[in-house]
Amino acid sequence: MRNSGAKNDQHGPLLSVEQAAEYLGVSPGTLRNWLSARRIAYVKVGRLTRLSSETLDRFIAEHTVASIDESRR
Repeated sequence: MRNSGAKNDQHGPLLSVEQAAEYLGVSPGTLRNWLSARRIAYVKVGRLTRLSSETLDRFIAEHTVASIDESRR
């Protein structure tokens, strides 16, 4: 049997679609659309869909637009 705790620590806690949507500040329907289009990686746990907090943080970082001052540096 695998030690799920060790793997979970590596990828951050797994969040439900509703929790992840709240974290991102979008509706659960919008997040489900993104998942269907595979814009964000997700994990299937049986019939449940879960997202790691690390994946969400990476998505935010990749879609953050730098301010004009930051881009001149």
